[in-house]
Amino acid sequence: MKKRLWTGLLSVIIFITFNVTAFAAPVDEVKEILKYYYVDDVPQSALEADNVYDVIKALNDPYTQYFTKEEFNDFINSVNNTFSGIGVQIERVDEGIKIMTVFEGSPAKEVGLKSGDVIIEADGTSLAGLQVENAVKLIRGPEGTVVNLKVKRGTDVLEFSVTRRKIVLPTVEFKRMHNFGYITISSFGEDTDSFFRNYVEKIRI
Repeated sequence: MKKRLWTGLLSVIIFITFNVTAFAAPVDEVKEILKYYYVDDVPQSALEADNVYDVIKALNDPYTQYFTKEEFNDFINSVNNTFSGIGVQIERVDEGIKIMTVFEGSPAKEVGLKSGDVIIEADGTSLAGLQVENAVKLIRGPEGTVVNLKVKRGTDVLEFSVTRRKIVLPTVEFKRMHNFGYITISSFGEDTDSFFRNYVEKIRI
């Protein structure tokens, strides 16, 4: 029986570090990983593919992905609720990106951004019509760098310069109400289990 590789998304995540271009990735190594770990038999078309991306495409499996080193790091950071940015929760609207929550202690909070503000430009690029993930790429960036935002607040248009920094949000939150304890898990990161156990102990006290 084949071994099964478990991930939080019930998928196979193939991560191989390489120092040349993406298409020069060691395709044979990827095939070996799939043959050993993939939950089903690997199609012959995948085993005969010439590059990593065609191997993954041949699987026809939406839960199997190939990550570059950068993409893998981004994935791990997202699972751990860790990223370098301005510290807001957002959603897409017609005009751009609407701020739903401004996190306490964040750069966004410090410069005066508020819930309900709509970010319409980032460094001169309009966010209107962009998917959230594409807008996020413009707003986030390396720690210590500055992003210049144009924001619509009611009928006013304001400008903010925000210095990005590392944002760490808890994957587990706890609150007590009367005789009940409420534990909320937003993501399954590296420390989620230990935080969860600690909060369970609090409930027992």
